[in-house]
Amino acid sequence: MNIIKNAAVVSITILISRIFGYIRDIVIASYLGTGLLNDAFIAAFKFTNLFRNIFGEGALTAAFIPAFTYKLSQEGTKKALEMAALVRSILVITLILFCSIVIYLMPYVLKITTPGFINKEYYFEVAVTISRITFPYLFFISLAAFYGGILNSIGKFMPFAATAIIFNISIILFTLYINDERTKAHVIAYGVLAAGILEFLWMTFFLKINKMTIPIRLPVINQDIKTILNRMGAGVFGSGIVQINTWIDMVIVSFVHGGLSYIYYADRIMQLPLAIIATATSTALLPSLSRHIANNNHIELKHNKETAIKISAFFLIPSAMILCLFPNEIIRFLLERYKFDSESTRNTAAALRFLALGLPAFALIKLFSSNFHAHGDTKTPVKIAVWALLINVSISIALISILKHVAVSVASTIASWFIAIVMIKISKKRDYYQFRSQLLRELMLFIFNATVSSTFIFILLNILNTNTFISLSAGGVLYIAMYCVVNILLLNIFKIK
Repeated sequence: MNIIKNAAVVSITILISRIFGYIRDIVIASYLGTGLLNDAFIAAFKFTNLFRNIFGEGALTAAFIPAFTYKLSQEGTKKALEMAALVRSILVITLILFCSIVIYLMPYVLKITTPGFINKEYYFEVAVTISRITFPYLFFISLAAFYGGILNSIGKFMPFAATAIIFNISIILFTLYINDERTKAHVIAYGVLAAGILEFLWMTFFLKINKMTIPIRLPVINQDIKTILNRMGAGVFGSGIVQINTWIDMVIVSFVHGGLSYIYYADRIMQLPLAIIATATSTALLPSLSRHIANNNHIELKHNKETAIKISAFFLIPSAMILCLFPNEIIRFLLERYKFDSESTRNTAAALRFLALGLPAFALIKLFSSNFHAHGDTKTPVKIAVWALLINVSISIALISILKHVAVSVASTIASWFIAIVMIKISKKRDYYQFRSQLLRELMLFIFNATVSSTFIFILLNILNTNTFISLSAGGVLYIAMYCVVNILLLNIFKIK
């Protein structure tokens, strides 16, 4: 199937990028640890990423890809690229104005987004400076993501997925080989900016070799653009809700010493399986669903949705269980070096344990969001996100004095399960998708196999004192072997399909 092939291409590319990302995290953690300097860098970098989901892979992509795919299948490449040219011209003007204003007002902006730094004068100044260095990255990555949406629509998923590799390599090289008289955080910030420029050039090159070069046009608001802007309006509002949520988390955690760092590294670990599986699958799913909807191919539409859920569940159920049960061992093995000490491991593991409980929910949100967007419905996810925001903020504020930075992880997981459950119920009600009993049986099988594999890992780690990497690898092999054996039994002995 195309969706499996495309998801595999994206997954392999993301896996490579995550390997480099792991090296990047080791390098940054070794130089900055989880102290205030690293918090300052993370505050700056997270602030830049606040808007990436609006101008980059989020609202714009969700609104543009279905429209571009429809135009491509119904009217041909030339008409589709003409529409893309108009969208790009609006995007470029918006980004230039927005980035210029934010860079100029950065001290005031950071006082709002990370008020915990206001009384730490030196670190606040560092955060302002490196935010100004990194923020232009938003311009370049947003255009790169826009180009990636075009290539995804014609089945070319590797180029944009590979931009993360460029990003990680850039930061690694800058951190290791370039010095700044101020701090390493400033060097890393320049690495981020350089990565954005390289990612943009990379995507421009692949547009050209795939003969999808976009003509230069002045912005014109025609009916196609109005449709995209209307859909994007809901998406921007939805992304805005998500970013407000992230901003509030930053505000709360900025008052906890090292809190931003602990949450950042815990999220980085959790994002590994999420990006490789759920992000890759949802990336491949959106243009596929849009194409089947445009062609009224309901059988393939349903089949693609179910395949995406099965692929995600097969990998993410055991991942969630392992990350929840063995966070200390995993973080100690992956990150504990030099300035990233045992206290850093302990506090990061506490955040990871609760984030891991939400891993399946995060995946379901990605998949069902693609489902809604493919049907041209960008408003429903927004309405759900508003309620989730209220839940997340309420729980974070209620628990922050007791659980410190872990409160944010707990709140994020609860809010994510709320979104996932509501999306599933609405999809069923509107006949977008309904879980079949056979799929539910397979999900239960995944849970059973993951439980057995986790028990095996526990024995290896705590009774036999086996190396962490070997224990986790052995558990993974057992999980896959059990799945294969059960499938053989069902198909060949019990004749169950």
